[in-house]
Amino acid sequence: MEITLEQVKEIYRDAIGPKACDGEGLDWWASVAVDVLAVVGAPSIWSAADRLAWWHSEWEWEKIGDSASEAAKRIRHSAQRLRLQ
Repeated sequence: MEITLEQVKEIYRDAIGPKACDGEGLDWWASVAVDVLAVVGAPSIWSAADRLAWWHSEWEWEKIGDSASEAAKRIRHSAQRLRLQ
């Protein structure tokens, strides 16, 4: 599956961080693209969530009121809306 960097940005902004900007830099966006592609292509929501678990410690996920599985669901939903999954 191919997803352009612009599509990755759209998915990430919709699902995770609407304030993420191009100023984050190409290296940062390339790293995000690797994770987004892995989540979109994962065989299950649980394997997709495993890909994102490293983003935050369990305490941080709780503190922000989120979880890796919820973030993965949002990413996959955003990709579906773009008809990429």
